[in-house]
Amino acid sequence: MNGIPAALLNEFKSENVVLFVGSGVSRNAGLPTWTSLLADLGTRFLDGRKEIEFFGGLDPRQQAQWLYHKGGKQAVVAAITDIFSRNGKESAVHMLLVTLPLRALITSNWDMLLEEYFTRHGKGRLKSIWNDEHVSMGNVSNVLIKIHGTIEDPGSVVFAEQDYYDFSTSALSCSSTLPRSLQHQRCCSLDTVITISISGGFTALSRRGPHA
Repeated sequence: MNGIPAALLNEFKSENVVLFVGSGVSRNAGLPTWTSLLADLGTRFLDGRKEIEFFGGLDPRQQAQWLYHKGGKQAVVAAITDIFSRNGKESAVHMLLVTLPLRALITSNWDMLLEEYFTRHGKGRLKSIWNDEHVSMGNVSNVLIKIHGTIEDPGSVVFAEQDYYDFSTSALSCSSTLPRSLQHQRCCSLDTVITISISGGFTALSRRGPHA
């Protein structure tokens, strides 16, 4: 625990910490990067050299939108689910997350690895939230807020250009990028929020909160 501020340790002990987990954590578990995922999907949905060249000239969100055009969102998300199911593996980072005393987890990842790890290792079932309809006005402990949706609900996945536009006008994209109703439950507006990003094996923690 050397180097960790005493105030932050106290926040953990009081279970006042909200952890934001990005795609680096899923990549650490063997899931594909955005670039490799699009390439894999391209082999499934694109036809011919000219279309592949056209696809390569698009930006990533436009590429995802083109895949929707080719196969439909449901088929594309089904393919993503298949890719994830074949590539996910045991992860030391996910194991670490299971041991932390957290108030809530927030992720932009669609996969089900966090839910699976918490259930498998005796931490109980995480309550997954990906839109305001899933938020009760009760205790928000032991919840996972999936701001970009989940493969459990294909229609919720934020992947393509239109998805991001819809997301930008939704309740989930308010100023704190969290469901508005959660702000009234002291989930994130007063608690300490930590972001974990993993790149090249390095883990970085950034923090904001009452003691930041």
